[in-house]
This record gives sequence, structure tokens and C-alpha cells, in this order.
Amino acid sequence: MLAEALPKRIRYVRQGDLEGSYRGYIPLERLPRLMDFLEESDDGNEGANAQVDVQLLFRKEGPDRFLVRVRAACRTQLSCQRCLQAVDVGLETDHEIVLSNRAKTIEDLQHDVDGLLTEGDFVETAALIEDQLLLAVPMVPKHEDCAIGYGLSAGGAEREVEETEAEPATAEQSVDRHRPFADLKAMTASKKAE
Repeated sequence: MLAEALPKRIRYVRQGDLEGSYRGYIPLERLPRLMDFLEESDDGNEGANAQVDVQLLFRKEGPDRFLVRVRAACRTQLSCQRCLQAVDVGLETDHEIVLSNRAKTIEDLQHDVDGLLTEGDFVETAALIEDQLLLAVPMVPKHEDCAIGYGLSAGGAEREVEETEAEPATAEQSVDRHRPFADLKAMTASKKAE
């Protein structure tokens, strides 16, 4: 059986009472903040056909308090911060969120528990995964074996490579070279002698 697109909104109160679950996908175009990080392809299509595979498991935890376990994964492209070319990146998350339409319930959660205040009995499916996938985006996306591009050395200075071999300097050329501190040794030696 092929996976289906998840609905944009889910009545989580009913799903929690039934301990229901959903399995399917969300098109990346429904996650606009995540789309901002994606590498734009040559045809201007920023992965609109790409999708996030999602599994949602609901259960009731108490009055006006429901828990959803969210598993989500996708493959996408980001800009490599070394060569600025597209790099394939896997993003995934496995987390739990407490859902409630009562502000007091969300305010009373412990600091290490994620909560989402909803309007009514419905929740946006994109709201369940987008923040966590954004946290899964690497801070510095890069290829594992990326060579630094654009003629830059590791220190960032531009290299100029000449194909001709350097000829050794002759004795006459070295005499003509300007040496501003050449007499310094003689001056210091004469000072010490005095």
C-alpha cells in the first residue's frame, strides 16, 4: 500500500481518545521555514516534489492533555559551506509533544517537555514536525570529502600559480637587491665596540 499525504489538520482530541495513529507524508512545500534552507535546483524548483515521511502516535494523558509521538525523516539538499554546491543531507526526528487547548496545561509543563497550545481540538500537522526538523539541520552543512573551491587556499588567500620555473638569482642580481637593514649588523657591532 502506498503512503498517502497526511491531512493538513488532525483532530488530535479524538485520536488521543482512540489511541490512534497516522502514517504518511507531508510535502516539503507545506514547511516554508524548512524550504528556506533548501538548495535551489537549476530549474528553480526547491524540492517541491520532495516529502517528509511521518508517523504520528496519539494518546490521552489526562484532562485536556494529549501526547503525540512524532517520527519524521526526509532527504534534502543544502548548500555546502565549503564549495557552495548542493550536498545531500538526511534529516530526522523522533520526539514527543504535549497538545492542549488550555493555556494553563501548557504553562504547567516541566521545562524539558515540549508543548503546543492549540485552538480547539485540531492541530496543524506541519506544526508537529517543522521546528524539530529545523533543529536537525546541520549548523555547517558540508561534503565529507569536499575540496575547497574557487582557487582559495585553506587560509582563504587566493593562490596564483605560475607554470614557469623560477631561475636561481645570479650574484649580480643579489647585489642590486635593496636591503634596508643590511647595515644594521655593522652598526650594532660598532656600538658594542665603543
